[in-house]
Amino acid sequence: CSRDWSSDVCSSDLSSQLPSLIPGVRANPGFVLGVLLAIGLSVLLARTTFGYQVRTLGDGPEASSYAGHSVKRTIIVAMVLSGAIAGVAITIPILSQYYIMSSTISPAPGWGYIGIAVALLAGLRPIPGR
Repeated sequence: CSRDWSSDVCSSDLSSQLPSLIPGVRANPGFVLGVLLAIGLSVLLARTTFGYQVRTLGDGPEASSYAGHSVKRTIIVAMVLSGAIAGVAITIPILSQYYIMSSTISPAPGWGYIGIAVALLAGLRPIPGR
């Protein structure tokens, strides 16, 4: 491996790399996946019963409970969904740019804080302005 900090697990095998959509440009299928996820989350939150439950819970647990929703279930499902999306979000750049996985050192320190800032700038919505 070319990077000394990735001694746990290292892969430079082409099968572990995402291809580039346009040769010479760092755009990869992760960009398309990100756009599709943003559209899907927007639809999920705006047009489904689960989205209504999440929005109601955002107004407060009392409001969600008053509306007849299970507060604990909604929180757990929302957190599991958020964790899955976060896992995909960090895996895409690793497989398309770094080509390695390490259990001890993150190749993306501080990305979580950047994600919080971006979410706040977007008005806590997957697609700003909607």
